[in-house]
Amino acid sequence: MNRLELSFEYKDVKVRFTESDTKPLFVECYFQRGLGNIWFEISRTDFIDRLMSLFTKNKLESANKEFNKKYLILGANTQKVREIINNEKIIKIILSESITFVGGKNGKDGKFRLTLNIHRNVNSPEQLETIYNFTVSLIELLF
Repeated sequence: MNRLELSFEYKDVKVRFTESDTKPLFVECYFQRGLGNIWFEISRTDFIDRLMSLFTKNKLESANKEFNKKYLILGANTQKVREIINNEKIIKIILSESITFVGGKNGKDGKFRLTLNIHRNVNSPEQLETIYNFTVSLIELLF
């Protein structure tokens, strides 16, 4: 089994990129503190997910109609979450890279954790740079 891991720190946030033979590119960001009641989940949807979302609490919508058709957004309706789901740069990258999941919440230890599940099709340094810049943009918005 091959596993690749890249870890670094950005503005007191520990960031870890991991990928293996069996799992897609996964990014975890550990903040040194909690961020209050901020939590969100952005996930790609299919027909069943969209149907089930009709009965889901905490559903949010972006100002971008194309994004709302392809992704389900759940979360606390806070200013920071609205900034993320309405940021055109963030939305453009999620759509162009077909990112599977982006989510953030405070852990049991009280520290905020941001997670991204990319996909298995990151095949170039340019794509990896895009994911890095996307991750940094999210950290900047949340910091």
